[in-house]
Amino acid sequence: MRLFVPSYIEKIVKEHWNGVENISLKIEKFVPFGGDSPKKRGGEMPKPRYQSLGYRILLPTGALEKYQKYYKLRGKMWDEINAQTFKLSTKSRLIIGLGNESVYETSIRLHRNYGIPYIPGSALKGVTKHYAILELTEKLKDIKEFKDVDFFNLAKKVQDALENPAKDENSEEDVKKAIKEKLGGVSERTPDAVFWEMQILRKMFGTQNQEGSIIFFDAFPNPKSIKDKPILELDIMSPHYQPYYREGKEPGDWYDPKPIFFLAVPRGIEFHFALAYREMSREQLEKAQNQKLLENARALLCEALKEHGVGAKTALGYGRMIDE
Repeated sequence: MRLFVPSYIEKIVKEHWNGVENISLKIEKFVPFGGDSPKKRGGEMPKPRYQSLGYRILLPTGALEKYQKYYKLRGKMWDEINAQTFKLSTKSRLIIGLGNESVYETSIRLHRNYGIPYIPGSALKGVTKHYAILELTEKLKDIKEFKDVDFFNLAKKVQDALENPAKDENSEEDVKKAIKEKLGGVSERTPDAVFWEMQILRKMFGTQNQEGSIIFFDAFPNPKSIKDKPILELDIMSPHYQPYYREGKEPGDWYDPKPIFFLAVPRGIEFHFALAYREMSREQLEKAQNQKLLENARALLCEALKEHGVGAKTALGYGRMIDE
């Protein structure tokens, strides 16, 4: 392994490399390079390699102790704002931020201060909304007016109907009119339940002119589930037809596969999720309709994580969650 760092900190890095407890710092700033020397590689410089960090990475004891304090503070904050919380464990490996900019060919989202992987609230909101759109599209396909409409075209209309601003967002008739304009093909026989559900989702996620009423917090792993267990594992994917993908050449078995290593969160890591109603006043929180909206968002997020998954490669089964 070799480290390419400014000369004035080379000595410091070499001396303290093994003692660095922040995994994020180690991966992103003290980038390890591996492989043969440039001379053996025909003058080609070695590449950054996750393998230099080991195939299973544990969170150092000191870093875990600091993270435990932060985790407790977040729990207290959620209690103070009456957030809806729940815990799910990774049913399969989880990858967040795989395509982020990085000196490696792949990346992973790590907390800058504590070096632990986490799931951004924006990703949780996005997957919940995506799942809600697909579920609502399935329901619309059972209605006569939409039976012959292509599923994905209908899903696009549902998305537009959820995001399209109404003249008056507090007027049920204006909201219903905005939904009808985007869906098209809606008749008086369309069940009111469809419009009611879409109004709920619009309030939950917001529109182009109005922010959503529900806050999706970042999800962090439970310190108990990562104690003495790897928090990251090395995984691999091997594209077999790179000239086909990159240059449009015909795919063939004569191409050499190029293994690409990436880091993933292992199975069995418990994450703590939280949602809160945006209006923090006691009067707003005590309204039954707002509590119901929060409960609906919690149920929808939980279902999306179990059925669809979050992060990269969900089509291959990554990112699924399960109760434990």
